[in-house]
Amino acid sequence: AGEVFEGLRGEVVARSAGELAGEDVTLRDLEGCRVVLLGRIGALHCHGLRACEIVVGAVSSSALLYHCADCVLTLAAKQLRLHDSSQMLFHLHTLSGPVVEHCRRIAFAPLDLSFPSAAAHLAEAGLGVATGHGAWSDVQDFNWHRRQASPNWCLLPAEF
Repeated sequence: AGEVFEGLRGEVVARSAGELAGEDVTLRDLEGCRVVLLGRIGALHCHGLRACEIVVGAVSSSALLYHCADCVLTLAAKQLRLHDSSQMLFHLHTLSGPVVEHCRRIAFAPLDLSFPSAAAHLAEAGLGVATGHGAWSDVQDFNWHRRQASPNWCLLPAEF
């Protein structure tokens, strides 16, 4: 089952490295919250986040987000899948291209997270080294099948 944070408003949730030790984490119905999960978790499931800032050191498998809006996420994961969401900014490191479906106004930038033992957590999760290059920028928009760039998402430089 893992750890579940649900129904919080304007709260700060923090877990240090080792507290979650590879557990799956679910964030559900959060508004105006800051969630900082340093260390390695299993999977990340997000449902109905509004105006939140989420920081996750390393996700060993997938980050799956549904019905989220106006959030900033900083994370490293094997894969990211985003559904039915809008106005989201990701600072991201992934091993496969992020997938967006039924989304609009999504921005991606390279991971810019640094904390003691960050590299060790990435290695523990099998995520390699976050160099700023790689699959994070190979976005697949399942609702856009034309040659020109999708209007639903964009890439940003690291400064953002």
